[in-house]
Amino acid sequence: MRDSADARQRAPLHNARSMTPSLRPGRTPPSARTPGALGVAAGTAALAMAFAAAATGDGSRSPILVGGDLNTTTYDASSPLALLRDLLHKLFVTGFNRTVEGYMCPELGYDRPLFDVLARYGFSIEGFNDRGPGTYWYDVMSPYAVQKLHSKVGRWPTALLQRRLRPWNGVVPARLDWFLGRDVQPVGSAVIDLRKQGEPPISDHSPISVDIGRG
Repeated sequence: MRDSADARQRAPLHNARSMTPSLRPGRTPPSARTPGALGVAAGTAALAMAFAAAATGDGSRSPILVGGDLNTTTYDASSPLALLRDLLHKLFVTGFNRTVEGYMCPELGYDRPLFDVLARYGFSIEGFNDRGPGTYWYDVMSPYAVQKLHSKVGRWPTALLQRRLRPWNGVVPARLDWFLGRDVQPVGSAVIDLRKQGEPPISDHSPISVDIGRG
């Protein structure tokens, strides 16, 4: 059995900060104790509870497989001020190189509360995701990215970001798209890099796939 998800089939998490169930995220590393990370975790908690209720509503526990863009950017983009504060925290507290490295493992840093909540409700990402390639690329040199950064944080932070990302040629991978499952056995997973297909990508996210074993 094979399933896949791309940016056109995203989980409804973009309004996550409007949902605020009571949470006690527990101990998290300093890099995870940010308003943005906790806000996303709160939204994901509501979604995870909905998954759990749907699976156990009749008293049984059904297998669940969920896939989509969980928006694990490690940034709080709820407002220009929040984003600027987040950028400064990464620059002066986390450090630039550690921030870039963290894009590929958001579950260990800024977005850890999100994954802690999912695990609390029995959902796992282990084995469901090919952790080698990224599913999205931060490209601070493209005209679209420059325009977006100018509108979000202004010109001088954009210029600073471009200068600091020169060792990566202005492009770094990130992990935004995920499969997660409960009572499901993954047997293989992949990320399809559309940039290598020789045609214009149909999305700015790479499709992801997972093979599921039959019970």
